[in-house]
Amino acid sequence: MKFLASIVILGSIVAFSCAQTTDTPTDNHFKINGTDGVVCLVADMGVRFSINYLNTDDKNMTALIDLPSVNQTAGGVTGMCENDTNSLTIDFLKTWQLRLFFGKDSGSFALENVTLVYDTSDPIFEKPKNMGVHNTTGTNLGLLKGTIGNSFLCKKNVDAMLDTATMTFTYVQVQAFSTAKTDAFAYADHCDTDTSELVPIVVGCVLAAFVLIILAVYFIRKRRAKPDVQSD
Repeated sequence: MKFLASIVILGSIVAFSCAQTTDTPTDNHFKINGTDGVVCLVADMGVRFSINYLNTDDKNMTALIDLPSVNQTAGGVTGMCENDTNSLTIDFLKTWQLRLFFGKDSGSFALENVTLVYDTSDPIFEKPKNMGVHNTTGTNLGLLKGTIGNSFLCKKNVDAMLDTATMTFTYVQVQAFSTAKTDAFAYADHCDTDTSELVPIVVGCVLAAFVLIILAVYFIRKRRAKPDVQSD
């Protein structure tokens, strides 16, 4: 019985570990509606901004801030569904704004341009030399590239370099130029880092399951081969 209990415990550990690879660490779900009920752009993402600035002592500083949870139904999220451009605009922290522009080419889509509007009067900036609202942009990025009709998924950091900031996607799944009438994601094209890490995880889970099967078969055969004890 102890042997059987060990198999059950090991199986539970393997199942739990393999299940962890499907976690989605973000509450931000955005969708942009086009015409005739089509949802052209869908995005789940966690974002961190690293913004460079000068303080009053002319010292180079960096402010860090995460994109907060945004309730799309309460407003503050807009976008466009055009033939060659899909866009997503997110307003947050009163004066901040993030604008993402997706383009398409040869059957694929990609994040091409980003604009971040930020306010150095926010408390995260320490004695900024130039206090007020600023904007920083990144162009011709070619990031988050997926096949049109599919989504793009990456669970590892993806950096978008802007003029005076770095925008890091800590998690992202996005689908642009969709013709579906739902905000559910289609089959995902994974980023290279996800694919390279997923292979050993899958192989490990398969091998662990195989070992469990062998142990279970051995245990069953051993029990069946055990002679019955006859009492006088």
